[in-house]
Amino acid sequence: MGNNSSKINCPIFQKQEPLIKDLTEKISVATAVVQQSTFADRLQEELDILLSCPDHDKERFDCKNCHFIAFLRMTTASLPIKEETPALQRHPMEAGMFGFTD
Repeated sequence: MGNNSSKINCPIFQKQEPLIKDLTEKISVATAVVQQSTFADRLQEELDILLSCPDHDKERFDCKNCHFIAFLRMTTASLPIKEETPALQRHPMEAGMFGFTD
């Protein structure tokens, strides 16, 4: 796949991309829900910098690619956090009738 950051000629993207990649990786390896949530919030903030770029030009190929990548990464930031759901909160078919289990 290679280094995608070198393909977009934009100093803002070049600065943000390593931070975004790092936070994305931290979300995927974090085991605690609090950590995942914290990293996802920080990822959202970094992506907002790209998506609110004052130099954005909807006709520039680099800008189009930057926003495309940012929107894809936004999906990562908004994915449900991995958490073990307590038995009483599970779907009734998983936890027994009406969610009451021992």
